[in-house]
Amino acid sequence: MVELLMALALTTFLLAALSFGMHASFKTYDKNGESAEVTHTARVVITRMISEIRTADSITVNPDGTHLTIVPPVPIVVSTSTVTKIEYEFVTATTGNTLFYKQTLGDGTVTSNVLMGPTDNVAIDRFTVTTDLLTKLDSGGNIVNVQDSLGNNIVRNATVSLLIGCGGEVQPHRVSVAPRRVQIF
Repeated sequence: MVELLMALALTTFLLAALSFGMHASFKTYDKNGESAEVTHTARVVITRMISEIRTADSITVNPDGTHLTIVPPVPIVVSTSTVTKIEYEFVTATTGNTLFYKQTLGDGTVTSNVLMGPTDNVAIDRFTVTTDLLTKLDSGGNIVNVQDSLGNNIVRNATVSLLIGCGGEVQPHRVSVAPRRVQIF
């Protein structure tokens, strides 16, 4: 009878250890899935943004870096209209932060889509864009910004920073891109 109780106690102990190990393994698997989802979302958003910045005719950023405006070099045709302006706008709210993607068409119609919002599995905590402007020396020896034909400062380099997370884990993502039109070969 004592042997049976010892075997039962040993089996219970082994099953408890196995259960604890399996639980830890499942939690790690879930965390890795969340981390992969955050990385994938950041990659998709940043890849699109890089492509649009790289080929842009004009780039402007508001003073706090939360609103990026891109003018495509050749209007992009969507259905029967053309895209004349692309915007990324980060809006903070008590209900959650949202990153919007907006397109302005040639007829003035504005379409707005949520890239990341408070109801998504992946949440955005911060979005900022900083720019390095192209400069030159004027005739008086002063450093001045170079402007395009529309009077916009020419951006030599743009850095996009995203802080996004999922399930309590937050990951920073940062990328720098140079518009091709300012590159000299």
